[in-house]
Amino acid sequence: MLGLGLMDRIGRPPDPAAAALIGRMSEAPGAARASLIDTAVRALKASGVWDKMDCCWVMAAHHAQAGLLNWKGAGNMLAALGAMPAFTADRGYQGDGATQLLDTGFVPGAGMTLTNNHHLSVWCLSEARDSIAQIATDTLSIASRTPIDTLATRSASVGVDPGPSLDGRGMWLISRASGSGYSRYHNGILADAPAAASSEFGGVHPVYICGRNAAGTPAYNGTMIAAATIGAALNADEQSALHRTLRAYLAALGAA
Repeated sequence: MLGLGLMDRIGRPPDPAAAALIGRMSEAPGAARASLIDTAVRALKASGVWDKMDCCWVMAAHHAQAGLLNWKGAGNMLAALGAMPAFTADRGYQGDGATQLLDTGFVPGAGMTLTNNHHLSVWCLSEARDSIAQIATDTLSIASRTPIDTLATRSASVGVDPGPSLDGRGMWLISRASGSGYSRYHNGILADAPAAASSEFGGVHPVYICGRNAAGTPAYNGTMIAAATIGAALNADEQSALHRTLRAYLAALGAA
């Protein structure tokens, strides 16, 4: 297994970050899975995305505990708030839309996730058509497809910016690099760029997954979620690289 003295498939020693991640897993992955993790970490580093992420949760894992880990480090491991969402190996976590969600423990405004320099992404494997976001806190959120076929996001604002969405599945990502507006991407392709000024950010409420943290009150979503990231703004090439990397990993598991 990578991280325990073995080389990867082409004879390289494991990436230190990949080895550390595997070492935090209570149930060791097999050699093929370890190689996938190592390949993904190397790709994220090569593209520059790794250094711009505060947190990277890949919930499509071999084991429930592994699916809660933050790939970037030991902090911000996902935890149930109330009932634990259902875990499916190689797919991720799915709430029931009523009582189950995950708390990231991460509050926007910390680390690299700043008012006018941030990104948020979520990879959805199912279609919920819900006005409640899949990943959210008060001023940062993504609802990939509402009941009226709209995308609904927040980027440093309590106000929601709507846009068209006829398919809530796949990777949705928002990225803000200025105070005047931000970009929204679906599966690595620019969807639109709302001219929405930043107004409020940070605070004391952490980001929830499988729902929204609404000023400390949970709201629930029932989408199957495979991965999510948060950190500094990503440019078009970087978000595309993130999509390619996650897609390759999920495709190897039969999930993309």
